[in-house]
Amino acid sequence: MSASTPKSSDVHTLSRQASPRNFAEKITGVLLHRNGHFLHVIEGLKEYAESLLLRIIADDRHKSLHLIFRKIVACRQSSSSSMIIPTSALDQNKSIDMVQEAMAATTSDVRVSFESIFSLDA
Repeated sequence: MSASTPKSSDVHTLSRQASPRNFAEKITGVLLHRNGHFLHVIEGLKEYAESLLLRIIADDRHKSLHLIFRKIVACRQSSSSSMIIPTSALDQNKSIDMVQEAMAATTSDVRVSFESIFSLDA
């Protein structure tokens, strides 16, 4: 989770730039953006997911970054072969479902912290 103030076009430009590398490294997930906050669910092999996380941390466009949780899963939650950046209400709903499913596996303290920063009902 990070806070920033990019334009929607910036998010899509970043997505286009990252897409070839994400595809090559089989990185999938979802990137939600609301009210100046991002929520990024990253899925992939541990080495590639960790590498992406380190690049995100090093990126000076992020004003604040909170790692909410990290876990190893048996299968991906994203059915997409790429990073989902919701552009329609349907995409937004699919993404929210995926995030809520991921958040269900966390402790109540983590969910409360998450909801105080990034409300899914906004």
